[in-house]
This record gives sequence, structure tokens and C-alpha cells, in this order.
Amino acid sequence: LAEESGVLAGRPALEQWRLDLADLNARADALARSATALQTRLASASAKRGA
Repeated sequence: LAEESGVLAGRPALEQWRLDLADLNARADALARSATALQTRLASASAKRGA
């Protein structure tokens, strides 16, 4: 019975882990896009200063 309860109790935890992982991936993608945009802005500003 304890093993069955553990398996049943583990399923919601696994689903929550999957949701958390999906959220983390989405946040990482957003951060990467922000970093790319910042690099572009910095490169543009640097080019204007050098021109």
C-alpha cells in the first residue's frame, strides 16, 4: 500500500516538474531573445560612435 501511495503521490509531482521545466524553457528562450536584442543595440550604438 505504501508503494502504491508513493506512485500515486509521485504522478502529480512529475506533472508539476514537467510544467516547471516547460516554464523554465520559456523563460530561458525569452532571456536569450532579450540578450540578443541588447547585443544588437550595443553593436548599433558602438557603430554610431565609431562612425
